[in-house]
Amino acid sequence: MTSLGPVSCQTQLQVRRRASQAEPARDGKSSGQFPSITTVGFVIPSRRLGPRLRKTVTRCAFIIDHALPRGLIANTAAILAMTLGKERPDLIGHAVHDADGNCHQGITTIVMPILMSNVDGLRELRRRAVSQETSGLAVIDVTETAQRAKSYQAYEHGIGEMRHDHLRYLGLCLHGPEKLVRSLTGDLPLMK
Repeated sequence: MTSLGPVSCQTQLQVRRRASQAEPARDGKSSGQFPSITTVGFVIPSRRLGPRLRKTVTRCAFIIDHALPRGLIANTAAILAMTLGKERPDLIGHAVHDADGNCHQGITTIVMPILMSNVDGLRELRRRAVSQETSGLAVIDVTETAQRAKSYQAYEHGIGEMRHDHLRYLGLCLHGPEKLVRSLTGDLPLMK
């Protein structure tokens, strides 16, 4: 799916106003206009949508080491969410307006449960998940090396110096086909 890029609140408000100002047929007959669908701040006549596309149901899950302090759990979840948003900008909704016309930037359009595991469980889960990447599964990880790095350059250097079996995973994000994500995470409890 191609991202249209961010749409400003002002642009969305203008598009919504134009769409709401369109006049319906006065005689009750069809005016030749097609119904419209508003998506990502743009109005698209439904005749342009073509045949209905079947969507693949996807699921997302964050799995984080439950032994981490709360602050690191929150930081790990934030890193995973930002990276997922970068990789899949279509998962972020368009900006919305409240009843007073104030703009609120788009947020995630999907549920992102945070599940818990331990260091060994994360390593094994990552190993199993990476083997499924060809099935449409996105695997994002945060390592202790990333958490300790003071800059991206230090992180890049640190990862480059470590063998895979020496990396300590703090958290994972899995996003992909619902059945696959559930099969990998179904036995993990919610973070409390």
